[in-house]
Amino acid sequence: MRLGIIRLYIGDSGKFGYYNMQELGLAKALVENGDFEVYIFLLRNKKIYPEQEIIEISDKIKFVYLPAISIGTHGLINPGFIKRYEIDVVHLSSDIQLNTGRIIKWCLKNKVPVYSCIGTIESDSNIKIKKYLSNVLFSLNKVFLNKVTNIAKTPYVYSKLKEKGIKNVKLIPVGLDIKELNNNSNIDKQILRKKYNIPSDTKLLLFVGKLEEYKKPLMAIEVLKNILKIDDGYSLLMVGSGLLKQRIFHEISISNLNSKFYYIEKISNKDIWEIYKLSDVFINMNDAEIYGMSILEAMYYKCPIIAVKAPGPKFIIDDNETGYIIEDYDMQKWILAIKKAIKNRKEIGDKANKKITQELNWDVISIQYIELYQELINSYQHYRLREIT
Repeated sequence: MRLGIIRLYIGDSGKFGYYNMQELGLAKALVENGDFEVYIFLLRNKKIYPEQEIIEISDKIKFVYLPAISIGTHGLINPGFIKRYEIDVVHLSSDIQLNTGRIIKWCLKNKVPVYSCIGTIESDSNIKIKKYLSNVLFSLNKVFLNKVTNIAKTPYVYSKLKEKGIKNVKLIPVGLDIKELNNNSNIDKQILRKKYNIPSDTKLLLFVGKLEEYKKPLMAIEVLKNILKIDDGYSLLMVGSGLLKQRIFHEISISNLNSKFYYIEKISNKDIWEIYKLSDVFINMNDAEIYGMSILEAMYYKCPIIAVKAPGPKFIIDDNETGYIIEDYDMQKWILAIKKAIKNRKEIGDKANKKITQELNWDVISIQYIELYQELINSYQHYRLREIT
């Protein structure tokens, strides 16, 4: 079967690099567990990338970069490429996209089984007009979403889709491609601390993510400042880049935290595992976190998670079992959770790793997709039989 995974979001998809890419993780698991050939279609701004480009990951997995009209992060393209590539089933990563309806309409007209995969139906922007336009766009797409099966990545999105009148919804989570992850669990943490010039005796908090408002990296600094008031033995390692970088360094400077703050702007994919291994606690401050691939990674590498309540963490983390969920930004709650996480580090880490290896990885999750494809094909064949007779 030839599966076409279409990502309509045009934001960073023009950039090469496939580490932890959800579409690729699913594709590799499908190829390994069934008779599949997978084309992953990524849209790029045609003004910058006017030519199509194909990259072969293996003989059964190909990336196809298609030039498209770009309106913000929305990619617009004629769906005719689906026919040219002889796609049997379409996986449409739609979320809140302008071209969702057009793709679904084309597939239905041309009798190509299609389903929509949805990670969010709400804008994470604080700008009112953007939130309003997102709601309007979802309302326009609703008529098309009700004609197909919709895959929600979290219970939160599942319930929101149901609330908004979407009838055919299934819950299938996102996982890690654990076969691509480094499994060197025996390396001494102190060797890694020495490599990154981090003291061996500090209790290290870890923040990984874009240094943008929605990720709330400044709240990570607030956590550090507050815990240092009662225990001088903590430090913060921040990994990422973004618009808030200079503001973060300014805050560190005026708070006299230079000796307690470590920063890595970029780290190679092959080395990212070292960051989780050398840290004591991973903190996630984004209260609108849709899912959280770095959370999955930290769990796999047995680094205890503390996350503010959000759709992704609430689904991924079993509170007080595989990590800790904090309802708000009450610093006393964060301090207490950090101390508990460090005290119970091995137990929490082992349980978190078990959840990833047994539940939240693509080998396990791909089976649910294979069952979905069989349902879609059977339904299509039944429809065709009725049409012929």
